[in-house]
Amino acid sequence: MKKKLIKIVASVLVFAAMIAIYCWANATPKIESGSIRIIISNNSDHDHPITLSNDVWTYESSEDNPITLHAILALHYEIVVDKGMLIGVNGLMADNTQYFWKIWINCEMANRGIDALSFKDGDEIRLVYTPIGDYNNHAC
Repeated sequence: MKKKLIKIVASVLVFAAMIAIYCWANATPKIESGSIRIIISNNSDHDHPITLSNDVWTYESSEDNPITLHAILALHYEIVVDKGMLIGVNGLMADNTQYFWKIWINCEMANRGIDALSFKDGDEIRLVYTPIGDYNNHAC
């Protein structure tokens, strides 16, 4: 009986942890109004990266109209998104077999996609077109 109770408690704890991780991963952060700098660069030649765009954009966020990085990018750039993943910016397409878009926020690599990425007023966001395998490059 004691072993069965331990198994039930362990199962419930694992299930609760899975639900908590799922909710954390899918939560859209509350983002206030402000401005951010967006820098888009092509790092296909690691020795000579090219800055394609360096813009400051203001944004308004409210409970009725929450803002995401996806919304800001779609408003100011021509983007292609597939299943929440940024694929193209202004015609520069990443096939995720040879190139991908690496996202940096204030010189730290982002840990979420453009629909759930947390940022705040004054942040610098860099979108870097990066060759697959070039994981050690730094945006700053």
